[in-house]
Amino acid sequence: MTAQFFKGEVRGLRGESQADILRRTGQYGVLPTDTDAQAMAKFAAAAESAAFIQAERANDEADRAQDEANRSEVARQGSEQAKDTARGWAEGPVPTGGTRSAKGWAEVAQANAAVSDNARAAVQQAISLVPSDTTLMLEAVSIAVLKGVSADTPVGRLAYLAESGREGVWQLRSGDFTSLLTADAFGFRYLKITSVPATQKAWVRIIPDGVFQATWTGINVDTADAVPMLKSAVALIDPYSVLELAGFRHRIGTADPRIALKIPGTHVRGRGWGTHCDFVGPSSAFAMFQLAADDTAVTDMRISMIAPRGSAGNPTGIMISPNGQYAQLTQTKRHRVQNVKLDRTSLGLIVFAHYIDGQPENGFLLPQDIDISEVEVETNGTGISLFGGRDIRVNDYSMLYADPDATNAGAVKQMGFRILGSENVHVGAGDLYDFPIGAGLDAANFGVRAYNKDLGLRSLRMTGVKMPIDVFECRGDLVVSGLRSRRPLSTTDTSYALRINTNVEPSTSPGQPTEVGNILFEEFDCEGVSCAVIESGRMGNLTVQRGRVAGNKSISNSDGVRGSIIISNVAGSPKSITADGVDFLLTAPDAGTSMSLTVDTPGGLISVRDCLLPETPSAFPPLSVTGQPVVYTDAVEQRPFNNRVNLGSNRIHRVGDLARYRDGTAVPVALPTSTAWIRNFVNTSETATNVFSKTGGAAGASDAAVYSTQKLVGDFELVYRVNQPSDLLGVGLVEAYTNPGWGGLNWGTLYSGNGGASSPVRNGGQIQAVGAYGTDTVERWRRRGSRLIFSRGNVDLFDTTVSPDTPFALQIAFSRQNDEVTVLRFGPI
Repeated sequence: MTAQFFKGEVRGLRGESQADILRRTGQYGVLPTDTDAQAMAKFAAAAESAAFIQAERANDEADRAQDEANRSEVARQGSEQAKDTARGWAEGPVPTGGTRSAKGWAEVAQANAAVSDNARAAVQQAISLVPSDTTLMLEAVSIAVLKGVSADTPVGRLAYLAESGREGVWQLRSGDFTSLLTADAFGFRYLKITSVPATQKAWVRIIPDGVFQATWTGINVDTADAVPMLKSAVALIDPYSVLELAGFRHRIGTADPRIALKIPGTHVRGRGWGTHCDFVGPSSAFAMFQLAADDTAVTDMRISMIAPRGSAGNPTGIMISPNGQYAQLTQTKRHRVQNVKLDRTSLGLIVFAHYIDGQPENGFLLPQDIDISEVEVETNGTGISLFGGRDIRVNDYSMLYADPDATNAGAVKQMGFRILGSENVHVGAGDLYDFPIGAGLDAANFGVRAYNKDLGLRSLRMTGVKMPIDVFECRGDLVVSGLRSRRPLSTTDTSYALRINTNVEPSTSPGQPTEVGNILFEEFDCEGVSCAVIESGRMGNLTVQRGRVAGNKSISNSDGVRGSIIISNVAGSPKSITADGVDFLLTAPDAGTSMSLTVDTPGGLISVRDCLLPETPSAFPPLSVTGQPVVYTDAVEQRPFNNRVNLGSNRIHRVGDLARYRDGTAVPVALPTSTAWIRNFVNTSETATNVFSKTGGAAGASDAAVYSTQKLVGDFELVYRVNQPSDLLGVGLVEAYTNPGWGGLNWGTLYSGNGGASSPVRNGGQIQAVGAYGTDTVERWRRRGSRLIFSRGNVDLFDTTVSPDTPFALQIAFSRQNDEVTVLRFGPI
């Protein structure tokens, strides 16, 4: 059988003695004032007590193993051997220099326990054989009992504290403990004997396996504010050790707790999400925990705001930073946050830089080498803010934007990730829900500029996020790969899968504009945005490849907010642009040129290959290039477009005609192109293809119309535009043509007031006002089953019931000379 022994490690610099190292590190209770002999004596005592602790642990297990041990032959043999050996220690001579030592009993018990798990009963029997008159071990039921021992209790005495939550072995040691006892106000690690000066001796807790328990401070589920105790504990643990929080709710009553981990290697660990740190009062806290030294970590817990957030600050779950009075103001590295849930904080987690020596001109202290994983955040502000850091990895996260009540809103931007002043950041797979912005890449201004550089966003999944990626600053390379974004296609607002803006960030210092380097946007699948990519300002190379976007029902007519790729050419453009193998699909024809490209560099490459583009108004080509650069495409002569660009291998998405992605996946059906129908003219003519105008009759009289010979039953639609503000114009459906005026419409829309008003009509009677109309809005009547619906810009404004068997023709009734209407489609759907 093999005995288990204590292994004490004291590592130091070349030439240091063990005593020197112990005095410098404070391990095993050694004080800086201790002599070599005192230091080594404490080290030896720690070794002796560690063995006793092992015996005590085995003793606890022995109770549960007793029945099984009685049935096990191996256990019985081990038990008898333990008894014989123990009697030898109790009754015969002991080894040279020995006493009735707990170490001796522990080694016997441990050796026998190694025979078999079933033999742990031997530990209990071995300990029970310690003579009752031993003088080396005390047992105390409370901290008060330990404090009240006699002043003549000898140094080296061991004591077992049995108080619930604070159990453990203590040793009485000599030395000046004044400063340590002052720091340890809660009896976490050091205890003063009431009748003995702190300069002579004190109780010192023996720490098993480098794991400190927060309950040793006296924290329990009823503690009103755990912050003072937790602050005391993190200041008293050894380097590279663990402070473990119990699996209950810890009340946080301090407005700004900022529990700073300033000892290298500190790991604050909970016991899963059953370990709560809950703000129970209004708080302006900037951080619950701050990782402020090398090799620090917070894992396995839940941090929550129970009370309303304070209006004066931004309550934050975890902060990684050398910032401020709470930290060392030194460069820090190797930090970890894992398996943490952060609820209702304004900032879930922040990585934060700080000036060197407090002066911006000296540069910044950037926390480095950071791993964040298995994190859940619910916030009304920012989920994870990387506000100055280097070599950061974020994976396996889930963040929800919730509770946007203004009374609880923090003074932070609302986004899943906010990245600014950070370098070499890699964000991997995870989920974002309902944020206004998924990931925002800002410019940072700390009095001097700090820049983003070399960022990667890969496999982000977003649901209900209005704008997935918003870029103001990223030097070097930005890679956005594998983005999946889902938002209802019925939304009508302005949003972009990828927005790129330079020279506009509000925090930019004068003369120090933001910059964007090269961007690769690839393998994306986004639904519910109004535009795929919009770019404004100088940047490096822009590559958009292998992806698809299905646009929403944006009612804006601005070419800057609807389309495929729009380069606005405000304060510059990219050096080169490549669009390759991308499907850009809108649920309505585009308002203007869908892909409008320009580059800054003379001779810069613009390559557009194998893309699917939405249809555009006849006055606008789907693809155009402006400016002076030489243009290279794979175009063949299919149809000429402006500025030397042809459609090439790209195709047009005729809405309603091409209703699938190239891989066969169905996409939303939007407005189809016009179909053939037979025209009948009364004082009207077709002035251009599908454009109709009053060209005869009396001025201002309702004596002109165009109507169709065809009458449609079942599902159909009439789609059109009114090309100018009209004084009196009716467009709609008739069962049979009877008169040229709008009063002859069975169902239709009356336009009047020179663009100011419109109203659905039935048999000449107006039903309800539906607001002003524009010369480039799309108007639509459609029948689906027994429903007849009027919509504008894909927004339904009127809905009624008709028989699906009633045949309808189209009719346009004119009053004013030269008014025009363009019929985009009249046909079945």
